[in-house]
Amino acid sequence: MKLLLLFTLLLLGVDASNVPSIKNLQFIRYADMIPSYACNLQVNNEATYCAGTSAFSTNYTCLCTSPGWLESVMGCLSYDKKNTTTYLKGLIRYCKIQGQTSLTIPQLNQAYEQYTENAKNTTLVDGFNKTEVIDYPIKLDPFGIQLYRDAYDQYLGNYDDSLYYGAAIYGYWALVLLVGAVFGWARFLFPSAYRSNGKLVNGFRRNITLPALVGKAKTSAKSFGFMEYLAPSRIESIILFGFLIVMIIMVSINTDYIPGDPVLFNRAAARLRYVVDRCGIIATMMMPLVFLFAGRNNFLQWITRWQYARFVTFHRWTSRVMYCLIIIHAAGYTKELGDFYTAELKESFLKAGIVAAVSGGVMLMQGFLYLRRRWYEVFLIGHIVLAIMWVAGAWIHVDKLGYVYFMYPVLAVWFFDRFVRIIRLLAFGFPLAEVQLLSDETLKVSIPTSNYWKSSPGGHAFVHFLRPTSFWQSHPFTFTDSVVQDRHIVCFCKVKGGVTNGLYKYLSSRPGRTAQIRVGVEGPYGEATPAKFSDTAVFIAGGNGIPGIYNEVVQLGKNVNSNKTIKLIWVIREMKSIYWFYEELRALRNTNIQTTVYITKSNAMSIELTDRKFDHKSTDSTGESKTLGSLDYKSYEPKGEFKDDFDDMKHELSHIEFRDGRPDIQEIVAIEVDECQNSVSFVTCGHPVMVDDLRYAVAKNVVNPGNKRVDFYEMLQVWA
Repeated sequence: MKLLLLFTLLLLGVDASNVPSIKNLQFIRYADMIPSYACNLQVNNEATYCAGTSAFSTNYTCLCTSPGWLESVMGCLSYDKKNTTTYLKGLIRYCKIQGQTSLTIPQLNQAYEQYTENAKNTTLVDGFNKTEVIDYPIKLDPFGIQLYRDAYDQYLGNYDDSLYYGAAIYGYWALVLLVGAVFGWARFLFPSAYRSNGKLVNGFRRNITLPALVGKAKTSAKSFGFMEYLAPSRIESIILFGFLIVMIIMVSINTDYIPGDPVLFNRAAARLRYVVDRCGIIATMMMPLVFLFAGRNNFLQWITRWQYARFVTFHRWTSRVMYCLIIIHAAGYTKELGDFYTAELKESFLKAGIVAAVSGGVMLMQGFLYLRRRWYEVFLIGHIVLAIMWVAGAWIHVDKLGYVYFMYPVLAVWFFDRFVRIIRLLAFGFPLAEVQLLSDETLKVSIPTSNYWKSSPGGHAFVHFLRPTSFWQSHPFTFTDSVVQDRHIVCFCKVKGGVTNGLYKYLSSRPGRTAQIRVGVEGPYGEATPAKFSDTAVFIAGGNGIPGIYNEVVQLGKNVNSNKTIKLIWVIREMKSIYWFYEELRALRNTNIQTTVYITKSNAMSIELTDRKFDHKSTDSTGESKTLGSLDYKSYEPKGEFKDDFDDMKHELSHIEFRDGRPDIQEIVAIEVDECQNSVSFVTCGHPVMVDDLRYAVAKNVVNPGNKRVDFYEMLQVWA
């Protein structure tokens, strides 16, 4: 930034002695050096102490060792008592940084004594020519001294102020996270107090914390033409809007022009300079926060008990704001450099800044939801490569500007997250998992767990399938503890594109559509919801969203008293989905969990009856074949009409109620709120539309005639 100012002043015909050096510049605060900068510029504008000093080159070493210059500066500092120890140390630092010259307090005091004895008023010196080198101190106009100080207070003070304004951004987020932590932990530490159900609290929950931004859509994507996007929830939008307001204020305040400014001269140039400098500094300060929000092992998740998806939302929007600051910074300096822009491109720090800016722009473009969902693997690789280019470019760019120290926490956050992920993978090991293709729609992945593994009800894990085409990818899947094998977890992965589609093709040609594939598991992430504190807990899952829901509802059923009502609702499209989750459904027999399965397309009979999904062994922890009721899964393969097979299955699952058609979410919520004693929680994971419908219905019923507490928790985390 300082080198850019040099050329700006060159365009304006101003001596460059007012510009901080950029060579190996350490991180500095300017407050105690501002009078020295101001005096230096004023003295050099009034007289010449070193030959060859010009807008192109300033010999600071010569200046700081010139008795006349030093005495003149000390006289300048004495005005309004700026020659105290604090400011004398500032002058010492100034000469150390700029001229690599070491001065001492006694030297400066002696220089001031010489000033009082020998200083001359140049207007009284016969034949004085300010372009000729002199060796005596000069007296400066007090009005000019104050004007130069005011100008530098605004100019260099802006660098110091920008640090405070950047800290204010962190202060805003600290406040947001503190409030989130208080309410997040209150649910678990003080569950009875958290059930407050007053009119003000319910109004806030109904209108602020629960609903989507507008209408119903929160987890389901919206579209604007061919562009798809995910809108933050209403509370997230309010938080982000507050962040934007604070950012605008921090960038805009204290950019006033000093009339007669001898540094930047006119209002437009001054305000532009203040804003572009501040944008660059605040953007640099924001980088650690942006990277922290993106990490899977973000400690802020533990502090606030917020889901990872919320932090990913904050990551996206803070990174967009940060990039807007970068664009303002780059565009402003491009304008200031003018005709010198091409010549200045020879500087490595400027080239690095351009690399960072371009990488960031491409990263934002390829992060669009439309591209992420269709070419996720390309997005993932590109995002990592571009992020590395961004950090490297930014590092080189700010290294000589005194702000490289803000890059250290960026790497610390990134390396910590990767380190923890690697440790999790190594701790789990890389066991052989049994992967089965079921019903041409679902991959059942049964994974033996390590000794350290402690299952997290409602949690998820990132799974690496260690095959040549996909070992480097990890994808998040909810899981449940196996009901037939001890120390096993089971993931049910819907076949989509990418890695699941590759596994689908691979397993389709394998005997029994089954294969042993080595996997790596990183997790568990997430935790159980506070639904256990409600009198009634209603868990609603859709399709392959059942594993995490099932895991939590089973754990809750084991640990609660008989007075609590627990309900599980599973919504599936076709009957065939029942078969791949049969063992888990049957395990609900003899529990206090009231289970209902909705089949939205109950008349769809087009199923391959010879699918080997019915021809697999179910083993207990000893490896022996088990017979599930009258259906021997060791050799079971349905013959005849599908309806007969389904009727047999329903008979084995007599503890489960089966219903045809789609559930009426509004009606279910209304009934459960009416029938619960004092409180009811709804927990959901499934198709985004279903999740949004449930959120909408719960928000509408927060205020109810019985004044009952109604809570909503979503396990669905949409970040891609």
